[in-house]
Amino acid sequence: MREDMAAAWSGVAEFTKAAQEKGMEAVTWAVHISASMASAGVTPPSPELAHVLVSHICWDNDVPYAWKYLEKAIAFSLAPPMLLLALLTSRSVCLSQYVELFY
Repeated sequence: MREDMAAAWSGVAEFTKAAQEKGMEAVTWAVHISASMASAGVTPPSPELAHVLVSHICWDNDVPYAWKYLEKAIAFSLAPPMLLLALLTSRSVCLSQYVELFY
């Protein structure tokens, strides 16, 4: 069961990246993610989705489309907004400390 959920979240990350590359509208992305979560039996708001989105933005894709998807995840109550904020804050602190090592 745990492996199934890991595969599902990996699929969400892959879909998000593909949607971003194709320029998919954020609302369309949110509807698809919502349906995927429902079919996997995940009840929103999902902490796991928050982790997937923040990892996507912070490590791979700090671009406008990714931020629009994050905003729609909040608007559609797909991910907990306070957790998203906490994750983004902790990542920015880690990144700023990493950058300071080289300057």
